[in-house]
Parts: sequence; structure tokens; C-alpha cells
Amino acid sequence: MFEVSHLQKIFHQKKILNNISFNIRDGSIIGLVGPNGSGKTTLLKCLTGLYSCKGYFSCGNSPEERKAFTSYMASSFPFTSYSKLRDVIDIYCLLFPDFSEKVMEKHLQNLQLKDSQLVHHLSYGYQRQFYLSLSLSRQVPLYLFDEPFQGIDHLSKKQWFNKCYPILQNTALLLSQVIN
Repeated sequence: MFEVSHLQKIFHQKKILNNISFNIRDGSIIGLVGPNGSGKTTLLKCLTGLYSCKGYFSCGNSPEERKAFTSYMASSFPFTSYSKLRDVIDIYCLLFPDFSEKVMEKHLQNLQLKDSQLVHHLSYGYQRQFYLSLSLSRQVPLYLFDEPFQGIDHLSKKQWFNKCYPILQNTALLLSQVIN
């Protein structure tokens, strides 16, 4: 279980997150929904340790402890699109000791991708699925995804949920989605 208590985040003297508390049980899939600017991405970045904030986190209060506890998929691509898939995978191997190259290889096979391909040669939907695969290849208790299915067709979304569900036996997933 993961617990957050009294989370606060202030940008330029404006409270973005104010006294937020919640628990996430292992095996949970939780959706954050709301309009643009409602604080969904800010919350995810606070949970990962990318943003400094006030509050209590059961996995540890330092950004390093939270980064080791979570796997984060941003809504935008973190790497240059002119990289080969293999280069991005190698970066993940260096950055994250919990990254499983074996799991990533299975994702590449399922997506019928070759690690020699360039990211920018993939369609937008396949780029999103590649980055989703990278995040899911980390072995952590909590996955945090910011609009993970943006640009992915309905059938592929359903397939991803079917793949994610068995993974979440001892972990949890918190994902955001914009609603209009």
C-alpha cells in the first residue's frame, strides 16, 4: 500500500495542490480525471519526486526514494525522436536499476518493433506504446502514467489494459486523463 498525507504544492504563490491525502492499495487501478490545469500532472510529478512539495509519502519523503518507488510516463516524449529504440532502452538500463530488458524485449515483440528502428519513424500511437512499454518494464510498486493512451487506437488501448492487469498483482497504477 502507498499512502500520501497532506500533500501541498505551490507555484508562484498559488496553491495548486492543497492538503491532499489518499491511499493506493496493491492491485489498484486509479484514474485521475479533470480538465486541463486541474493539477493532475502536478500531482503525478510530486509523487515521482520530479517536483518538490510538502507532505508525507509512505515510500519516503526524499525525491530519490520516490523515484525508486515509481515508474513515470510523461504525457510528452522525454527523448529525441531521432534516437534508435535501442538507444532509448540503453538509457533506461543505465538510469533505472529496476529496468527489465527481458520484459522490454517482450513488449517490442508484441508491438512487432525492432530496436534498430528510429523513434521518429514510428507512428504517434506506436511512439506512445513504446514509451508505455519502457515504463512498464521497470519493476516498481507504483506506475504513474500521464495521459498514457493519448493517440492510441481503441483496440490497442484494450490490449494494453489486458496486458497491464496481470502485472498489477503486487503493484498499482495511477493514470491521468483529460476530460472536456
